[in-house]
Amino acid sequence: MQRGKPDPSPRRPAQASHWTRLWSWFQHDRPNGFALSRGRFVDLVPFAGLRGVYVGRDRLFNQPVLVRSVTVTDLASATQFHFESRLVAEIRSGYVPRLITLALDGNRPYHVLRLPEPVRALEPGKVKPKDVLGLVRELLRALDSLHGQGVAYRNLRPAGLARTQGGHLLLIDFACARRFGADRQVTALTRSRAVGELDPPEVAQERYDAVRADLFAAGALARLLFRERRLPGPLAALLAPDPRARPASARAVLAELVKG
Repeated sequence: MQRGKPDPSPRRPAQASHWTRLWSWFQHDRPNGFALSRGRFVDLVPFAGLRGVYVGRDRLFNQPVLVRSVTVTDLASATQFHFESRLVAEIRSGYVPRLITLALDGNRPYHVLRLPEPVRALEPGKVKPKDVLGLVRELLRALDSLHGQGVAYRNLRPAGLARTQGGHLLLIDFACARRFGADRQVTALTRSRAVGELDPPEVAQERYDAVRADLFAAGALARLLFRERRLPGPLAALLAPDPRARPASARAVLAELVKG
């Protein structure tokens, strides 16, 4: 190319410009206007089982919070965290903490969830037998709340659940959650994570019924909680290998538990 003449070849925008635009949009469209300030969070400790998740206290509001921070390596991982944060912000449920802050700490994006009270990890082996059925009912109500808003949790496991000091259940891990349409179908997760022990057989397929898959996972978690005891019939039905043989909704299972 001769000096003084414009370069006719198109220039691809630098990766940094994508990053800047994405997070600039984030910081102007988050649910409120609060940004990170040094010393805002105190007593932060890792939350058992979840990488990059901490619980502690927010000095700005004087209340317990859960902070999730991720390491972003490319635009795809930034976009994924954007999607997760937006989804949590849109959900209205007593079983999902409210997102109050979305910001950057250096080059690490993080969001903050406001907790109703301090929480602890759910440990199936430590749940008292008299509390198990009530906890399973709460789990089903939580899933019914999500499914009613068109959201599939898709990653039901003890590490993604928390219990408040009063024993109330909270869903806290939305890294794999997705919205679904009228056909209730979602794309398989196997490309992004290994199949878990609570996942139904159909997650190896390209697409599957998101609601019935969540219900299978709820039944598998109930089996862990009940340990050696026999599952009530409505909960045992959740573990049917064929998705079509499972109940159609969490609400239907709750109704059957009431009858029993």
